[in-house]
Amino acid sequence: MNETSLPGRVVRVLPDLPAVDREFDYLLADATPGAAEVEVGRVVRVPLARRTVRGWVTALDTTPPEGVELERVRKVGTLGPDSSLVELARWAAWRWAGTRPHFLRTATPERAVRRIFRETAWKLGSASAERWLETGVGESVRRGGVSVFRVPPDEQAASLVATVARAVCCASGDEDAAAQVLAVLPEKRDVHRVHRDLRRWGWDAVTWPDGWAEAASGAPIVLGTRAAAWARLHRPAACIVWDEHDEALQQEQAPTWHAREVLLERCVRLRIPLMVASPVPSLWAFSAAKLVRPPREREHEGWPDVEVVDRRREDLARTGLWSPETLRMMRSAEAVVCVVNRRGRARRVVCASCGGVVVCHLCGAPMWLDAEERLVCEEGDDTRPPVCHRCGSTALRLYRPGVTRVKEELEKILGEEVAEFEVHGAASHVAEGCDSPPSARVTVGTEAVLRNALPGALVVFPDFDAELLAPRYRASEEAMVLLARAARMVGGRKLRGRMVVQTNMPDHPVIQAALTSDPSLVSDAEIRTREAMGLPPVRAVAEVSGPGAPDVVAQLAELETVEILGPRGGRWLVKAVTVDQLCDALESISRPRRRVRIAVDPLRFQKGRR
Repeated sequence: MNETSLPGRVVRVLPDLPAVDREFDYLLADATPGAAEVEVGRVVRVPLARRTVRGWVTALDTTPPEGVELERVRKVGTLGPDSSLVELARWAAWRWAGTRPHFLRTATPERAVRRIFRETAWKLGSASAERWLETGVGESVRRGGVSVFRVPPDEQAASLVATVARAVCCASGDEDAAAQVLAVLPEKRDVHRVHRDLRRWGWDAVTWPDGWAEAASGAPIVLGTRAAAWARLHRPAACIVWDEHDEALQQEQAPTWHAREVLLERCVRLRIPLMVASPVPSLWAFSAAKLVRPPREREHEGWPDVEVVDRRREDLARTGLWSPETLRMMRSAEAVVCVVNRRGRARRVVCASCGGVVVCHLCGAPMWLDAEERLVCEEGDDTRPPVCHRCGSTALRLYRPGVTRVKEELEKILGEEVAEFEVHGAASHVAEGCDSPPSARVTVGTEAVLRNALPGALVVFPDFDAELLAPRYRASEEAMVLLARAARMVGGRKLRGRMVVQTNMPDHPVIQAALTSDPSLVSDAEIRTREAMGLPPVRAVAEVSGPGAPDVVAQLAELETVEILGPRGGRWLVKAVTVDQLCDALESISRPRRRVRIAVDPLRFQKGRR
């Protein structure tokens, strides 16, 4: 008997093969265990090209082409995304020039889930928030759409999540079948902290993906990082994106999807409100939705005091990296954290006599000083004594020293041990080989050191101009985010948090925004610049790179809806007036055989050396 004559139904399956991204019809026999429970999104095992692969059911009871003998579904596996997420994956593949399997993998549980139990006894806890926040949340739930909350740096994510959860539960009018709130946060430590607070307040909150089944069952609050934007829910009523400015919400590997954009499309389809919150909302947030902000006094109180050290009139050749005023404040503080976003000792050496950058006489690459004060070539193995190859002077000085060099300088200047803080993978600790104890009064590190900064500590940015002048189109936004991260760690004016910023540009909008606790100064200035230069979010942009990039660019060049810039460093920039035009253009081309990377909405167009 042919397999197609067996009693059963025909289902359409998308194999878990990103290179294929094509659906095939299969026979699901009634005798297959679990066949009666198959739904759209269910994971199955099917034969394909002489092997058995995983796939997702995308349609039921389909009509196969005539004369085709169907293969059978070998096995029915775990539950997966529901039909709405399957359709959302189709949209996301268009939006970020990717394939559906990538997104469906994210929405599928890591461990098999066979059944979902619809519980009704979920516990709803309390919510305690300031009046402005409660009012803003209530209006957002009633109005729907997108709302942007510009929260002070010292605001707690748990307060917003609990307030939204209580508001949607009251709006639904049925606490026995709790409406669900999905909250996406940038990092796991944020998720665990909010989960702990909500559980303490009496909420049945679950974390995703560990609580995949509970989220699908109807848990009132679901928390997770970027991937949680694809969480399967039972009765979704609202979505939240906390720290919307954080780059961790966007996938680095292609397809470069953003959790905020996925949730926006999801909320539009479900007709539920989306609330994004940040102390420094991105330009996308400012241009896309209504802004809800606290009273001026409350926002000012949530930021720490900022001391700006103007170095324009100082003799930098004599004072070096450290202003006398900054050193005075550092000596009197109980705890000091210095943020230098460059690792190592120094990446550039400048001759004090002729002013030129010291480079290798063999390959022309810049040289740097090692621990033994020898010049070392960045590109090769060449080393030589600290002598300028142009004028022969031995008077060399460091240009933008790194963390290790700053630590060494501070130990000599302050006469005490200084801790060096580095991050390896997900763990952060004091660098190996550093003689300073972790409890040292002064700590130097990259911005990751702000994770362990104590409330009331003095945070010092000795070379903030390196952030303001970084060769990236989002340099001002990123600099403002860095100050906001420091402000959150040390606390607002209630906790006597302080920041010191050394700069030659005290009138820069970022500096003025920190002084006045008004991030809109940066957004207002930046949006004008983006409009003049045709950069996101005013224009849609994609970056094309890889061995197959020339073939892709050649096809795009024939279209009138896009503009192509480059190449620069093996990368091309594709620009369009609207996102729809850009995505339609990328969908219309055929992918070459050689590997190609298409990054839609790239965070950085180029990554210059520091």
